[in-house]
Amino acid sequence: MRVREVFATRAALLGFVGLFFGVFAPFAIAVALRSLRNIHRAQEGIVLTGEGSAAFGLFAGIVGTITLVGGVALWLVSAL
Repeated sequence: MRVREVFATRAALLGFVGLFFGVFAPFAIAVALRSLRNIHRAQEGIVLTGEGSAAFGLFAGIVGTITLVGGVALWLVSAL
């Protein structure tokens, strides 16, 4: 039976929003990792889908977090 993993879509959404509002990016990483773990540890006979959405959420979360950290560092340096 094929079932969509519930956190995969949340990871993709948080990752997309995290690209514009960096505060959401670390949450996208956490949700994406949880989703990917659930997909790979699915019980026998059940196929969880949504690996692409979770991977996108992880990638976008990483990019958003790097952008957030870089922006804060730039702001702190320019405030000196």
